[in-house]
Amino acid sequence: MTFKPGTDDMREAPSTVIASRLLAEGASVTCWNPMACPTPKMAPWDQTHRQSAIADTLTGADAALLVTEWPDLATAD
Repeated sequence: MTFKPGTDDMREAPSTVIASRLLAEGASVTCWNPMACPTPKMAPWDQTHRQSAIADTLTGADAALLVTEWPDLATAD
C-alpha cells in the first residue's frame, strides 16, 4: 500500500493505480501493509479489505501482487 517500505506514506503509491484498476474491473482487493495509514475515504482504499496478517491476506486469493518490498514478505510462507 505504501510507496516504499518503512513508511506510512501512501502519496502517489503505485498500489493506488493498481487497486483502482482492479476494483474498476470488479475484483475484490485485499491489502496487507504493516504501517499504511489510509484515511477512511481515501480512494481506492475505502473499497479494499485490509488484513493485519500476510496469511489472512492470501487466504482464498486468486493472485498476489507484491508492490512494496517489505522485509516481512521475504520470510513469509
